[in-house]
Amino acid sequence: DAEGRNKILDKLNHKNGECRETKAATCTDNGSDEFYCPDCEKVIGEPRIIPKLSHNWQEKDPVAPTCVTEGYTNIECTKCHETQRKETVAAKGHDWNYETAVVNGWEENYSKYTVTLTCKNDSSHKKTVPADISERVSVGDPTCTDKGKVKITATFDKADENLKSKNTYIIIESGDALGHDYDWEKTNYEWKDDLSACTATVPCKRCHEPQTFEATITNAVTTPATCEKDGIRTYTADFDNEGLEAQTKTKEIKALGHDIVKHDAKPSTCKENGWDAYETCSRCDYNTKKLLDKAPHTPAAPIIEPGEAATCTKAGFHYEVVRCSVCNYEMDKKTITESIIAHKDSNKDDVCDVCKRIVADVKINVPNNPEVDYGTVITVKATFENLPDGYKVKCLENGNTKGTSANNKDMTFNYGKIKTSTTLVYRVVDSDGADALNKDGNIIEQSVTINVKGGFFKILINFFRTLFGRVKEENLNP
Repeated sequence: DAEGRNKILDKLNHKNGECRETKAATCTDNGSDEFYCPDCEKVIGEPRIIPKLSHNWQEKDPVAPTCVTEGYTNIECTKCHETQRKETVAAKGHDWNYETAVVNGWEENYSKYTVTLTCKNDSSHKKTVPADISERVSVGDPTCTDKGKVKITATFDKADENLKSKNTYIIIESGDALGHDYDWEKTNYEWKDDLSACTATVPCKRCHEPQTFEATITNAVTTPATCEKDGIRTYTADFDNEGLEAQTKTKEIKALGHDIVKHDAKPSTCKENGWDAYETCSRCDYNTKKLLDKAPHTPAAPIIEPGEAATCTKAGFHYEVVRCSVCNYEMDKKTITESIIAHKDSNKDDVCDVCKRIVADVKINVPNNPEVDYGTVITVKATFENLPDGYKVKCLENGNTKGTSANNKDMTFNYGKIKTSTTLVYRVVDSDGADALNKDGNIIEQSVTINVKGGFFKILINFFRTLFGRVKEENLNP
């Protein structure tokens, strides 16, 4: 109290003291204040509790009940604005209007049938009631062209008895039509007179109704018409159905006749055949042209045309030709032979300057086919006549060279011991070892056959001669 505080002030030597609020009291919470010295701000004593205030309630914004929500009345404190629920009114519930019920009809492939109701209290409140859907009951079998029929019933007996008047049913098509079972063997094909269309009529085995199919018509010239022969145009009817066969018809194309082109006559010459006036066709090979014989040639004086000149190794020739003075056609041609010309030996070396053949009459002298005893050691000599300088002679036995002369005069070589008859060939060769030819183009050679006299006694005698070192020797000269 004031007296107590003043005592405290005196005791503490404070001249002044004041009270101040530290927390305002509200409707829900206590407040507080404190005593302090304004000079030094020192709080004196303990804080004092201020009791909380009481509410001042007032009704505010009552809410009426709806079909689905409660109604209520709120009260609000004018001091602290706290709000509390004072009174609650239960929801009224819907009051459905069956007289304005809207039928939504069948949905979802006839698996759903609904009716929508509107609340009398609030037109924005609506309810959709689904009917009970029955099993599908067949009420009609399918045919070739029509589908089968089934009955579906929608009832509201369980969902809402007030909607019984909306019970209904519907009959719908079900499945597929059977389709025709065509009797293809009895198909009748019929062409239009101008072949522009073709139809196929086929009865159905099931319904016996005839069905008609139209074909797609194409045509093409399969045999072209010519000037003299008729052609053929083939029409083809193709059907989309696999059971129908393609049909064909042909129409004649009249022959075209010749497209005549006239040609003038042309007289014959010795170069070309002429002809009388004739006709051809621009389209085909029709042709009345007949060639006339050519006019006879007019021979000119014979002329000489070169052939091949004669040489010292080969005869030559030239041509004597008669030609037509008008067209130069070769009417006659004769070959005239020219004789071989003489060899030319300007340096007198017995060798032709042109063909390099030996022009001298070379002779090779050899032994005259001698006979010798078996085992005789022989030396063979040959001499040469008129053999030009630089040429030699080689001796061959069975194609193998036995020796070559050292000069152009003679040749001697030791054959050795001979036991069988043999033939030696002496042949002229040039400095390169090639066979030389005479002026007539022949190889120059001479052969000698050495005959060996054999027999048992000759062989026996040779054995003893060899044994005692008394081998027989013999020189074979020309």
